Amino acid sequence: SFRSLPDTWINNCFVDWNGSATIVWPDRGLALDVQADWPLRHYILYSPAGQSPFFCFEPVSHAVDAHHLPPGPQNHGLMILKPGASLAAQCRFDVREMESELRPES
Repeated sequence: SFRSLPDTWINNCFVDWNGSATIVWPDRGLALDVQADWPLRHYILYSPAGQSPFFCFEPVSHAVDAHHLPPGPQNHGLMILKPGASLAAQCRFDVREMESELRPES
């Protein structure tokens, strides 16, 4: 089932995400499928108060302020890399038309 964004300001980090999301705009008949590789297992959702024409859905690797959260940053997704090491992740955003049975009746 789909839920609308609240009319209030939201700026939250959600943890232990499975890496898959669908965002829908029923009035436009469009959907956005998001697929993120490990280590992107958190996401930040931002939306200003009121009927704003935008919002942000940001897959991230670790919780906000993970450096300072108990019992330690690694428990919140932060990965400590050795000098010269790198970490790569891929996130895919695919726009598509919604299936007709999910569109609102005109």
